[in-house]
Amino acid sequence: MNWKRVNRCKHDWTDYCKTGPCATPYCSYTELHCRKCGVYRTECGCEFENGMSGEPRRVALRRLANEKAHFPK
Repeated sequence: MNWKRVNRCKHDWTDYCKTGPCATPYCSYTELHCRKCGVYRTECGCEFENGMSGEPRRVALRRLANEKAHFPK
């Protein structure tokens, strides 16, 4: 992901919209995708899940779970 490009982008959020439960009780997140730069933005009411990533949330969580399984502390 080219973060300089993301920072300069005037984001055009697509109709891609995924939702799901937040780690905080009674809260949920919404994930949006920028048509221009390709970044994914996650937002939730409590701000725990807020962030931007170069990959969808489900892909990032799967990758982190695989890393944790293969490289335990």
